[in-house]
Amino acid sequence: MEAATAQAEALSGKAPRAKGRRAESEAAHLLQERDWEIVELGPGRKTEDVIATDPSGALCSVEVKNHLTWNLQAWRRQAKDQARRRKALWLLMARVPDQPGTFYVEGSAVEACVWRGNARRAAGTTSARGRTVND
Repeated sequence: MEAATAQAEALSGKAPRAKGRRAESEAAHLLQERDWEIVELGPGRKTEDVIATDPSGALCSVEVKNHLTWNLQAWRRQAKDQARRRKALWLLMARVPDQPGTFYVEGSAVEACVWRGNARRAAGTTSARGRTVND
């Protein structure tokens, strides 16, 4: 029965959305660990995944990716386009496969690097708008 449910969710697109939301939550926590403020987590719309302010207070459009196969050029273009529409800085965070809490990060104000954080988060952490950041 569980296999049938998992297959149905995969076919409906629920599994990939859930995987994306988990990565967004993980990325948001990683940003918070670095003194970024989460303004909003993307509610499944076709825009940036996270809107945050960096430690200096600058608004930043954050695109989060969680894929086994990477396409940095396309992801970078997407992050820049979304940020341009919002008139914000851009940040790309790509989760490193099989490395919990580890993201490749690059953006307007962040040189390409790897960020590692606490993979296990305390439940109940919320964003600035009160939305639960943890899945």
